[in-house]
Amino acid sequence: MSNWRGRDLDEVLDELVQRASAFIDANTSGGLPPLRLEGNSERDLAAHENRIRRNMPEPVRRLYERADGVIGYSRDRHRMTGSFLKSLVETNWVDCDNYVDLEDLDKDWKRDDYFEFSQSIWADPIFYCENPPGHPPGSIIIVDRQLANRVKSPTMPGQRTPIVFIADSLSDWLARWMALGFQEITSYLGDLKNMAPALRREFLLEHQRLNPSIDWIQERLDSKEWIDLVE
Repeated sequence: MSNWRGRDLDEVLDELVQRASAFIDANTSGGLPPLRLEGNSERDLAAHENRIRRNMPEPVRRLYERADGVIGYSRDRHRMTGSFLKSLVETNWVDCDNYVDLEDLDKDWKRDDYFEFSQSIWADPIFYCENPPGHPPGSIIIVDRQLANRVKSPTMPGQRTPIVFIADSLSDWLARWMALGFQEITSYLGDLKNMAPALRREFLLEHQRLNPSIDWIQERLDSKEWIDLVE
């Protein structure tokens, strides 16, 4: 099992605050951090839920009690991390059709339980999904604009969906995010080249487990170019 799976959320949030603090202190690039360490009060959280007219997912709410996201998206200024938490006021329940044409997808994906809370520097939105078809409740997904990384549709032969799974839970995703240096590698696969072999293999195997229909993962694991990934 991956080193970042199945951990207690409170434990992960404690580590998140510590590691993000050290990461921010060590940054000399002047870029925007992956998150802000100032948490939100109960009053702030309740006011936001009143604005969006729906309660936040409970795990995401706990995250925003301990930290907040950043405002002022800029691809250049976010290059230090590649992904970041959105500020509380920018998080919301969304219809995925607002981001990508889901017309050809199975109707089960046309739903209103996507909660956007994070984003890659390439503007790929990251969601907490309450009840994704065929995956655990509370899975984390990314709407990936890279055609090669798209997943084969389970119900539409020949179709590929832009919805890619990146964790079974918020806890898993936060732990992986920290392990990868606050990078969401899925949004820019070129960064795989810069990873330590053991960590790269762990990422690929976990990505394959979550998205078994993505062909290139096994190709990478089998390739001589990636021989240092083979046990």
